Amino acid sequence: MSRCFAAQLRYRPPPNHLMDSFRSTSYGAAMTSKTLVINLGLGAAILALGAGTYLTATAAGSNTPAAAARTVTVGKADVSSVATASGNVAPQSTTVVNAQNCTGAILSVGAVLGQQVTAGQLLLSIDPTNAQNALNVAQAQLDAVTAQANQQQVSAAGQVSSANQNLVNAQQTAGLDASQQASAVAAAQKAVDADNAAVAAAQALAVPNPKPANWADPVLAAQNQLAKDQSSLSQAQNQAASTQLKDKQQVASATTALGNAQNTAGSAAVPTPPAPNLPSKLQRQTLRAAT
Repeated sequence: MSRCFAAQLRYRPPPNHLMDSFRSTSYGAAMTSKTLVINLGLGAAILALGAGTYLTATAAGSNTPAAAARTVTVGKADVSSVATASGNVAPQSTTVVNAQNCTGAILSVGAVLGQQVTAGQLLLSIDPTNAQNALNVAQAQLDAVTAQANQQQVSAAGQVSSANQNLVNAQQTAGLDASQQASAVAAAQKAVDADNAAVAAAQALAVPNPKPANWADPVLAAQNQLAKDQSSLSQAQNQAASTQLKDKQQVASATTALGNAQNTAGSAAVPTPPAPNLPSKLQRQTLRAAT
């Protein structure tokens, strides 16, 4: 609401003694009349201006509509917040893809630095000439090593077979010798037993008296035969023991030879060496993104 200001003019005359002296002259009388007219005019103008201002403010206040009140129901709502930050973008992980042992001229490039790629995407193609030559050399070396290993296996297998046959022969010989020596010892023992019986029988016979000139003492003869057969029995037993020891040594030697041959065969069974560290045919020609 505008305020209305009322202007009021008040004329304060000069002191009487001044006015009396001033009016005594014609100039003073004229100046007093002019001054009064000017002051009255200014007062009227100020009154008119105040009245206009009052009327304008009153009219403006009566034409302004009252502002409508706004009401809002209280409730829950989603509030979105925006955060602003600054920084540098960096990859979470970095994978280095190289061409392994491939060397050669690059035939084509399928990606540039900073480009996003997918697994299996062609990155570049390399001339496979150098890789193919290296593969050929490695394959030739592999074939030579494989042939040598096969030859060693064949030789070792022959040695094992021969050593095994020698062991079988030694075992058979030992068995045959043991049987023969056992028979010889048994026969010698049987002869000794018979001689002992003959000596006993001879001793049971009556000795004639006087003895004939050509009489042979049967006891003495039986004892001599017994001594001879006992010597044969001892020889048979010694021969059996000696033969058994010799056969055991031969079997042991054949067993050792078989073990050595088997070890040699195991060493000769060299596993096929792995292929050289070269890329496959596809990788020799192209380099693709890793998974």
